[in-house]
Amino acid sequence: DFNFYEDLKKCFEVLFSNGIYNMDMNLKNIIYNNKTKKFSFIDFDKLVIDSAKKNDREYSNSVLRKFKKSINKYNLHKKFRWDKFI
Repeated sequence: DFNFYEDLKKCFEVLFSNGIYNMDMNLKNIIYNNKTKKFSFIDFDKLVIDSAKKNDREYSNSVLRKFKKSINKYNLHKKFRWDKFI
């Protein structure tokens, strides 16, 4: 069963659980294929990879704050259900 918010959340969780953090995570860096119902993350020029930092709360929160800022920047805060995502 496809759930947009759950699937997007899982994508972030996979990255975080492997110590991978895109410090410039924003909407322009996420591609969604409606046909396959799959997400792709792109533009990793501000990527932090540190296996010692798997599921690091500080890094995770920083990425999520940046992502939320992007949602607000594009005026999607009323459409994007942050509560379903988190």
